[in-house]
Amino acid sequence: TVKFGARDKQGDWLWSDLMDEAKYNIKKKSFANATMLHVFYMEYENEYRAPETALIRDDMIHVRKAEGEIVGTSIYLDPAISENPDADRSCIVIASITDLGFIAVRDCWYKRGAHPREQIDRYFSMAMMYRPQKHGIETIAFQRALAHLANEEMARHKYFFEVIKVTNTQHKDERIRGILAPRFAAGYVSFDYPMRDLTEELLDYPSGLKDGPDALAGAIALLDDYAGVAYPEDPSEDQYQPLEQILGPEEHRWCH
Repeated sequence: TVKFGARDKQGDWLWSDLMDEAKYNIKKKSFANATMLHVFYMEYENEYRAPETALIRDDMIHVRKAEGEIVGTSIYLDPAISENPDADRSCIVIASITDLGFIAVRDCWYKRGAHPREQIDRYFSMAMMYRPQKHGIETIAFQRALAHLANEEMARHKYFFEVIKVTNTQHKDERIRGILAPRFAAGYVSFDYPMRDLTEELLDYPSGLKDGPDALAGAIALLDDYAGVAYPEDPSEDQYQPLEQILGPEEHRWCH
């Protein structure tokens, strides 16, 4: 039996009446929700992917309350202005770190073709809801427009904060692999509620879009200042027991 994928080598649909971009994305999302993306790629892309070799697997995605008390929160905007259907989407992520070192992904927003005003409005709405200590925006070509709108919104809401203008010197893949992969593998990341778009991109990495994972990596990087107060265990517990406890009373230590 010979099976064909949904597209040819040039990326054109083999049977456009049966499968187009919209139907493809709906089908892919349904497989992602069922944590079966490897089956999707086998069936529709003729591509074998061993689930156990994925950078972030479905068994690493946890929807639950993060352990410990929150000690720091960040908001991060990865902006985009293109309206191309294949272009990156604007993405905002809220993340927190607890006193035990766990990362809580609190909220996430996506939109393709969002106007700078809409991005800033959403940024302020989420910031005022979660009150983060760190506010980051990735530096891009239209940074000045965003900065101007941000200053307007601060004055209008009387809600002022320092915007950290993030200039990424690493490639997206390096940030995702360096920041996200080890934390997910260790079980230190959880989601406050099911975030379908973000988890789909994480499970689909590195083949699919990377807007969400990159924004999440940016939000977590902003929490580095709080890592010093986030201990998985009490450092005092990593001490030897008193000698008397180990050897017993002094009169019993000598050989007869």
